[in-house]
Amino acid sequence: NKHIIINFVFMKKLYTLMSVAFIVMNLNLSAQWIANQNSPQIINNGAGWNIQVLSEDTVIYEVQGNVNELYRTVDNGQSWQLIYPSRVNEFNFHDYYYGLLRTGSVVKYTSNAGQSWRTILNLNFSANITNAILVSDSVIYCSMLGQFSSVPGNIIFIKSKDAGQNWDTLYLPETVSNPIEDVNNLIKVSKDTLAFIAKRTQGHYIYQTFDGGMSWTTNHLNIQLPFRLSNNEFEYANDSTYFLIGGGNDTIFRTIDKGVSFTPVFSIPRYGISHIDVEGQYVAVACTTATLDSTILIARSNDLGNTFAFDTIRQFAQNPCSGISRIDITGSNYGWAGSFERLYVLDLCDLKANYSFQNNGGGNYSFINNSTGKFSVTHWAFGDGATSNLTSTNHTFSSNGQFVVVLAIKESTFQGNCVDYFIDTINVTGVTNP
Repeated sequence: NKHIIINFVFMKKLYTLMSVAFIVMNLNLSAQWIANQNSPQIINNGAGWNIQVLSEDTVIYEVQGNVNELYRTVDNGQSWQLIYPSRVNEFNFHDYYYGLLRTGSVVKYTSNAGQSWRTILNLNFSANITNAILVSDSVIYCSMLGQFSSVPGNIIFIKSKDAGQNWDTLYLPETVSNPIEDVNNLIKVSKDTLAFIAKRTQGHYIYQTFDGGMSWTTNHLNIQLPFRLSNNEFEYANDSTYFLIGGGNDTIFRTIDKGVSFTPVFSIPRYGISHIDVEGQYVAVACTTATLDSTILIARSNDLGNTFAFDTIRQFAQNPCSGISRIDITGSNYGWAGSFERLYVLDLCDLKANYSFQNNGGGNYSFINNSTGKFSVTHWAFGDGATSNLTSTNHTFSSNGQFVVVLAIKESTFQGNCVDYFIDTINVTGVTNP
């Protein structure tokens, strides 16, 4: 994607085709993630464990470390508001107003964008709540880990249709010889469609419901995963396509047949994979590293994991063992990532450079800037050493032949500089005395 946010100094002179080709290649393949300078600082090298992008303006961010707090931005990261000042194990918002958080075995609910929180479930350590998810403004699912006489295994699911005022028990398919031992990665696909990964005695299974938990389908995963279920990040693409982090936490596996077979689609030896996010056909992978100046920390795919390209994070590492802990994308060119130090944004850059030209005779050409989007800086390089900073311009060539003409446009934002390029080869004719 060449429409990107970058934070290096805008290049005003592009004289050679070699330098232009290099820049354009990087624009197409290596998008830039920019540090959000206004995000809450993570103290003592903690980890911003969770992040949720609600829109291109609204982001919820959980800070961990010496402080455990929940923040919200509604202006694309220019300012942040504290919405919960204490420990948070997990959170999720259905929309701007309705949200849920879990702290230990206590679940809290908000209907006013985090201005106040109401406790809707408190188990007092009689069982552990392992997952809590809000799928509409009032429908909530929770999974509980403990010793229960009503089921063969260690897990019970409960559901509330009225924002936690009443709860119903949902029974999951299992047997005495193959009980459920643990669950993780409860994912909302729609109001009535959910999926999660379960560890049972005879292996790992994907559970899916399409009717709000009234019935469940199970698919045995034909893959060896680490014993700790929390390491096995699971992402749901559609009814038959899932992604899992497996191997030594350095490989992404994909199934397109509901888990009957898995294929490794992404691997990065010596790096750990901490998170994967899927949005439609777009896939983003967050990596950790033990190097001091790493640039390969995020990989993205625009074709459901068939191919990946590495992104770059500039001026990233401030201490050893840095990495990306969580990532949330909304499509091909917008998302947020939480590192072990701060937040990074892949901002929507809506510039599209384009131009047309007209031969006026005698080597003089008119260049018309047809670019779209808001931009304040224009730069032309005509391939013969001459440049111009006019929005549209005329240029007279001194010889006939082919010239690579580059138009670059830029707009400065609080995140950095948004830049796009358009390149065409002009066959100059009409110069009578070259």
